[in-house]
Amino acid sequence: MAFLLLAGLALFLDLDRLWLELQRLPASLLLPAFALAAFQVGLSAWRWRYTAKRLGLQMSYSRAFREYYLASFLNQVLPGGVMGDVGRAWRHSRETDKKLGAVHAVIIERLSGQFALFFVVVWAVVWLSESGRFSPNVSVGWLLPVLAIGSLAIGLWMMRSKNRAGHYIRHLWKDLSHTLFGWPALPIQLGTSLLVLGSYLAVFFLLAQQAGI
Repeated sequence: MAFLLLAGLALFLDLDRLWLELQRLPASLLLPAFALAAFQVGLSAWRWRYTAKRLGLQMSYSRAFREYYLASFLNQVLPGGVMGDVGRAWRHSRETDKKLGAVHAVIIERLSGQFALFFVVVWAVVWLSESGRFSPNVSVGWLLPVLAIGSLAIGLWMMRSKNRAGHYIRHLWKDLSHTLFGWPALPIQLGTSLLVLGSYLAVFFLLAQQAGI
């Protein structure tokens, strides 16, 4: 599957230009970049396996690593950026009677990364604003809290509902409390996600240095 996708990409890429760009990159840059990429996948796979285990689902680390590597590749080359995650959730759900748990494990694992990113973005905006390098738009600044409060209100209203949607929201919240917001899951998830985000920033820093930025 991955080979066919790579072959398909070759039809849309300027391979000569790509090869010239790759030749410009020294080995001293490629080796640490590849090492950081492997670290990202390895740590993300561990986070997924930890989340699944908190939901009572078993998975070997080698299986989690292979699945996450493939999912990351598919997310990059297929439209939407989530098809790889859909695939690993579907394959894992086929092997267990806790099908919803397998889907939630993928959703919550990705949400853990977004949760950490949110704190980093808030810190960066505050730091850049105080240093005078960034002036946030006031309307956007008001929009985010309004959206957050509105989403929370809708979620609480649905949790009180007696229909299927309300039942699902309560189930999802239970899994979130057990795998992300509870103890000791919260510091483990947040710490792991911050390390993953840090590795992405480290790769960006290496490429920026090579570009002379």
